[in-house]
Amino acid sequence: MDIFIKSTKSEWEGMAYIAIYGDMGKLEGVGIGQFASNFKDAYVILRNKQSNKECGGIIKTIQPNKEDFIEIDPCLLNDLLAKVGSNIEVLPLKPLPSKQVRIAVSKGDLNPQEVQNLCKTYLARHPLKSGQRKPIYLFTGDKITVEILEVQPEDLAIFSASTQLIIDTEKTALSSEGLDEVGGLESEKKLIRERILLPIIQPEFFSAHGIRPPRGILLCGPPGCGKTMIARGLSEEIKANFVELNPSEVFNPLYGESEKVIKEKFSKAKDKTPAIILIDEIDAIGSSRSATRGDLERRIVTTLLTEMDGLKSLGSVIVVATTNTPDVLDPALRRPGRFDYEIHIGVPDRKGRLDILKKKTKHMSLSDGIDLNEIARRTHGFVGADLMMLCREAAFEALTNKHTIDELAKSKTEPTEDIKITKQDFDNALKRVKPSALREFAVEVPTNLGWKDVGGLGGIKDTIIEEIIRILIDPESFEKVGITPVKGILLYGPPGTGKTLIARVIANDAEANFISIKGPEVLSKWFGESEQRIRTLFMKARESSPCIIFFDEIDAISAARGKSVSDAADRVVNQLLTEMDGFETGKHVCVIAATNRSELIDPALLRPGRFDYQIEVPLPDEAGRQEIFKIHLASKPLADDIDMGRLVSDSMHFSGAHIAEVCRRAALAAFRENNFVVSGTKVQMKHLLDAINIVKETVKEIEMPKIGFLNKLGGE
Repeated sequence: MDIFIKSTKSEWEGMAYIAIYGDMGKLEGVGIGQFASNFKDAYVILRNKQSNKECGGIIKTIQPNKEDFIEIDPCLLNDLLAKVGSNIEVLPLKPLPSKQVRIAVSKGDLNPQEVQNLCKTYLARHPLKSGQRKPIYLFTGDKITVEILEVQPEDLAIFSASTQLIIDTEKTALSSEGLDEVGGLESEKKLIRERILLPIIQPEFFSAHGIRPPRGILLCGPPGCGKTMIARGLSEEIKANFVELNPSEVFNPLYGESEKVIKEKFSKAKDKTPAIILIDEIDAIGSSRSATRGDLERRIVTTLLTEMDGLKSLGSVIVVATTNTPDVLDPALRRPGRFDYEIHIGVPDRKGRLDILKKKTKHMSLSDGIDLNEIARRTHGFVGADLMMLCREAAFEALTNKHTIDELAKSKTEPTEDIKITKQDFDNALKRVKPSALREFAVEVPTNLGWKDVGGLGGIKDTIIEEIIRILIDPESFEKVGITPVKGILLYGPPGTGKTLIARVIANDAEANFISIKGPEVLSKWFGESEQRIRTLFMKARESSPCIIFFDEIDAISAARGKSVSDAADRVVNQLLTEMDGFETGKHVCVIAATNRSELIDPALLRPGRFDYQIEVPLPDEAGRQEIFKIHLASKPLADDIDMGRLVSDSMHFSGAHIAEVCRRAALAAFRENNFVVSGTKVQMKHLLDAINIVKETVKEIEMPKIGFLNKLGGE
């Protein structure tokens, strides 16, 4: 019986289920209607006449309907090389138990016995055919792909408890995921489909118009962003053979052996077209020949160039390479005709992170209280691998909260059936998992801060919200009306007035990654290293856009040129100027700097186009001090004798940091007075006044240069 595929059901992925709807008379006529009253051991053969592919399915339900159609496990659709809307043939399958099944599994951390146990659970009752790939999802959200290599006594035999399972350790199963399974990266996937997939799928059309298929693409980006997954997804989309050239396999001290490995890999791909050759971390074998000392490295690069040139007449072989450092590659590799396209895979934005989280958690057992939108908001700077690690860590939290290690070690059954992963599990996981793309820098994710935490500074807050944050949140709209994004913001004022806090709140409101660097951390005694640190910092920020770089104490690295004892400080300033001038439209990187000594900063940094906004953050006035006291006393147990007016009048010339210290000391004194017993501890007015007198000794009124002085510098 011919019937069309109406849809796939993602919740059936890997289960081999199908649902049949149609005329019961027709179904009875082909021997399928008999299963309508009893679905146990109800199997069918699915056959795609166009691709000459077939597989077996387990009937989930049969329903009478005017229109004949089926709903299907998406893995079965992939096995048939069919699409939604395709017509396929459905025939009854007489179940025959399989005696032996040989499989290969994808790379993973599980040992063979664990794989055996999982396969016997998840493949039970499945009709198996050689060439099929089955996904098995773990409680942690991780996926194992099982490839069926051989079924005895024949294909479509049913996997049962008596089936002998053999794992072929010499082979590795490839993932069955296409590009759609890659979370986020919508623009990058669209580019790959338009520029790379179409010329391969429709070579005649493009050849007629004189357009040759691409020979290679270079995927650049930080580790864990999905470069290798895209390469595998590309292979799956065009149903190509996948040949992996591992740089560790190439290096061999024997003369000619390294070149031999490369030639064999390319020859293998040419013999099994269409094919994709993946060179992961190509910088290990493709570094610039002018920068390498050894003859072996030069010969490897030359061989690689020769083999890629040999693909001219083969439009069905494409080389996909990945790297974190494209600048170190030999220039000859990067020219058109070899790697035709360089596609940057960046750190996902909030929308991309949400898409990744949905895909990673769709097979996890989540409680109803989990808001993936909120998790996406809190994971600035996370790449796909970080989000996968976050989901895995949350699953471990849920597992260890429910069972002790001894219970898990003794358990012979699946211990996860009754476990739900909660919001608290994700909260605990977020404390441990940090963004890998920005791990070498001091990265903060200021998700719990808002303007409610900034006392006073009313006019300054309004200016920042209206003129700065709006542009950072939606730079594309401002660019359409000719307004360029903000490049830099300089916050200057006395110590402790809240400059760092303001920078973190701006990053939170703009939903941007936040890199915090103290000026002295950049400096190095080695020639050129300080400039290199600045270059690397800005490169990482561009990769992780939208991103805010916060320089605390920027006067340490931006002193006016020509006034330094050595020329090292001048070189650092020049590099900083170069990087800020080099911001590209659409990169969404902003520099926020804080200083107590704005008069020391090089005037060239203060002109518009670098630090566009120069905002004085003064000591708080009376209203500001009252707000700050309320913020810091809100979480403390207070007595009834607190006189806010007295506190404000006695704290003249106090900064926000001084007031925070007063509140901390007062609470500590009250706690100590109550013998460190929580119950009954009350912060009284005397505790606050004593703390004010102590802190007052450290307070000095600081005269700060006014904005007019900065304007004068900018006008010279």
